[in-house]
Amino acid sequence: MKTKSKLTGEEMATLNQKPLLSVEELAQLLSCSPMTIYRRIGDGSLSHIRIGSIIRIPRRVLDDLLEVCQGPVHG
Repeated sequence: MKTKSKLTGEEMATLNQKPLLSVEELAQLLSCSPMTIYRRIGDGSLSHIRIGSIIRIPRRVLDDLLEVCQGPVHG
């Protein structure tokens, strides 16, 4: 998967089904660089799972992050 290209609808649907995301996949979904994700992991603000040298971010972490960023809806 390429880091700087836009995701197709099919790629987005595939990522939405994955319970664990790679750093690169999360960076694509958030439109940021992988280095930003590594920094958030390093400073402890982004929960992750490490399996040897492999880092994965649980989908629920992304869902929680998006919920907090959206805040309450006032209408």
